[in-house]
Amino acid sequence: MNVGLLRDRVTIQNYVRIPDGYGGYTETWQDVATVWANIKPLRGREFFQAQQIQSEVTHKITIRYTDAVNITSRIKYKNKTFEIKSIIDIDNRHRFLEIMCIGSD
Repeated sequence: MNVGLLRDRVTIQNYVRIPDGYGGYTETWQDVATVWANIKPLRGREFFQAQQIQSEVTHKITIRYTDAVNITSRIKYKNKTFEIKSIIDIDNRHRFLEIMCIGSD
């Protein structure tokens, strides 16, 4: 992966429960990291192959390796939100992550 292709600034968010002080919780999305990414819409054959593994996958997002993202996280880019369906550590080298997502407005 050429790091020069990581041109999009995205924010990784995790769903957290914050105590409200009265014994209850407030659930919200919290920003955990802002990283450079390559966002690629899937089309044609890629889309068909991705659908065989994960239904409705619409985008592939590549970022540098980080522990901040997991399958329950989501990714924000401008006014678009991406729900994570799978995360692949490319070649198991902890250099880049390929994240298969469903995009929504």
